[in-house]
Amino acid sequence: MRTSLPALAAAAACSLLAPWGLTACPAAPPDPDDHHEHVGDPEDELDLAMPEQIARALSSDDMEGRDEGSAGGNAARAHLVEALQQCGVAPLFEGTYEQPITTGEGTNLLGVVEGQGNAERVLLISAHYDHLGTACGGVCNGALDNAAAVGAVVATACAIARAPLEKTVVVALWDAEEPPTFLTNAMGSQFFVAESAAGRTPVELDAIDVAIALDLVGGELWPGYRTHFVMGADETPALSRALDDVSVPETLPLARGGLHLIEEIPGSGRQPWSDYDAFRNRDVPTLFLSDGQNKRYHEASDDADALDFAKLADETLLLTRIVVAAAAVDEAFAWDEDGADLARDRSTVLAILDDALAPEGMVDALGLSTTSDGNLQGLRDAVSAEDESAPDRAVLEGAAIYVMCLAGSGYSESQCNMFF
Repeated sequence: MRTSLPALAAAAACSLLAPWGLTACPAAPPDPDDHHEHVGDPEDELDLAMPEQIARALSSDDMEGRDEGSAGGNAARAHLVEALQQCGVAPLFEGTYEQPITTGEGTNLLGVVEGQGNAERVLLISAHYDHLGTACGGVCNGALDNAAAVGAVVATACAIARAPLEKTVVVALWDAEEPPTFLTNAMGSQFFVAESAAGRTPVELDAIDVAIALDLVGGELWPGYRTHFVMGADETPALSRALDDVSVPETLPLARGGLHLIEEIPGSGRQPWSDYDAFRNRDVPTLFLSDGQNKRYHEASDDADALDFAKLADETLLLTRIVVAAAAVDEAFAWDEDGADLARDRSTVLAILDDALAPEGMVDALGLSTTSDGNLQGLRDAVSAEDESAPDRAVLEGAAIYVMCLAGSGYSESQCNMFF
């Protein structure tokens, strides 16, 4: 952090709003010190009902699909600002949580909980709150994408506000993640990183130990498949070691792997999937938590009642434990693009293929053809035949991408098999 971020008087805040293009002064935020009377375990402060409450509110028809710059997007932002204020998360900017995206129409929300010891080091937890408006043929409520993740991030931030950690925690709720702004300079996370690199935010990029992004949580890759994916830790050895010691909720199956498994499209190259990308491109250590794209992805059927709220609670608890573990690491985190643990990746891909082929697995749950069944079996045999300690990256990536293709809504089964 460049400066200390205590609660600010409303008069001082007003004088600093002009650079952000704001025309009115927001109400003075609560003094976060009122919520910092003790330093304890955020897990003890965690409200596991909050993720569902926020997810349902954001994905209601009243929010009109939360498109950037829309009335629904403004309503979602107001709801989230109130949630952050009520639990004592301070605004990152002086007097406001809002960061207008001057390259587009969106507005990021950013809050901060100052560290109690090593406050100059930053952990960033994030999720995008926007969705598609009505571009899916109706109101696109976006419960899986990405209201559930916002609920998990806000709940974790609120728990940390009541029990601060050694390191500073920045909570980022991004706008403009969806097309057509995805991966452009009008995308919320891309804009924030560019502004930080230019010295126009309180956060220096090299102060961020890890940028954690959540997208598509509280769901299932296919019906009945509850595995949660944690990607990217292996490219940051100190973070990977910290995760090894994190207790995973007993009812949450977990798979860890490298980002390359879901990004390297055979014949097409890298395809980033979410807000972690802008940070990774600046060599900021990155972690991506997701359940993957399923058949409801970017469809009008992505409603709150389709979410697995028990799973979402487990994922929120896991996120909190990951942040606590990262805050306790004294050594510097460093991103290593070539640091993937291919042996772990092989085990992860093999387990996913076994689950897909098992009775009531993906083949049965999605009613896939014998062609797809045979392809999955062939990929399972190919991955199994790879050297356990030094498998071929391309074999692992091809298998993972094929499963993603079949599970998601972007391509038909026949198209996936044509690409195979």
